[in-house]
Amino acid sequence: MMRKLFWLIVVLALGWSIYWAVGSSTVTAQVKGWFDDRRAEGWAADVTDVSTSGFPNRFDTTMTDVRLADPRTGVGWTAPFFQVLTLSYDPTNIIAVWPNTQDFFAPDGTLTVTSDDMRASVNVKGTDNFALDEARFQLKAVQLSSSAGWQGAIADGFSAVRLVDGTDATYDIHFKATDMVPGALFKGIIDPQDRLPDTFQTALLDVTMTFDRPWDRSAIEQARPQPTAFDLSNMQATWGELDLRLAGQGTVDARGRIDGEVTFKVTNWRQALALAVENGTLPRNTAGTLEGLLGALSRASGPENTLDVPLNIDAGQMKLGFIPLGPAPLLRLR
Repeated sequence: MMRKLFWLIVVLALGWSIYWAVGSSTVTAQVKGWFDDRRAEGWAADVTDVSTSGFPNRFDTTMTDVRLADPRTGVGWTAPFFQVLTLSYDPTNIIAVWPNTQDFFAPDGTLTVTSDDMRASVNVKGTDNFALDEARFQLKAVQLSSSAGWQGAIADGFSAVRLVDGTDATYDIHFKATDMVPGALFKGIIDPQDRLPDTFQTALLDVTMTFDRPWDRSAIEQARPQPTAFDLSNMQATWGELDLRLAGQGTVDARGRIDGEVTFKVTNWRQALALAVENGTLPRNTAGTLEGLLGALSRASGPENTLDVPLNIDAGQMKLGFIPLGPAPLLRLR
């Protein structure tokens, strides 16, 4: 009996070893083939080495000296390494690990990102197109440095994305970051009189976003899915005594123009108005009139230091209550 059990264990171990060897070789070949396919499409797609380790229960694939650039958008990324870690018996659960230093570049400049930790845990629906089902991203001690001269930082950041049940391309998105440093260049533009602290206390986003197609491998290989509708539960930024919150719903057309209504709430709005005058966003000769109008709106909506009014957006044009504000930012992903 013991001898049979021994040989059964030997056969199982040998079978699993063969499975792992074949599987790891297949994973390595697939990654190398993906880079070959991108080069055939005209991409800059370079990698010095691709290797898979992790026996017996993991396929841990490491790509060394990675460089990717999409010729259609001019957007690219370089990194000394990138890791994709999966369980050998469940390849739909993926952990992605980024290096401590990496560069993102676009036609208008380069962004260098350093961090103590940057990783994601991703669940996909099958391994054909790797369609996103759920993902969680963790950021620690992130430093940003742009070739345009600005710098920034995030002490801690967390993001989660989940496909809404019964949909193909609608996702619940959550993001929270603490102790965000916008950098001297950005702060100097927004706050030239240095009235605000150097650090955002909190930035928070909770939104359900619908796209024109699912987020899967084609989002990298072909083009990014584009937003078509949103349901914004809360967007909040706290900076010193300023507290800004947005909530609302809308649609997005093919050009990225927004139609919808968003409730705009800001605490200590007079400070925000003063900043807009100081940084040149708002002409000084209209500030007094606008302050009177906003004061009337704030008294009608609650505490006098809090402004709580609807922000209407029609074909990309914003209006705060009855006050025209000009064009809204386009929602287009490059």
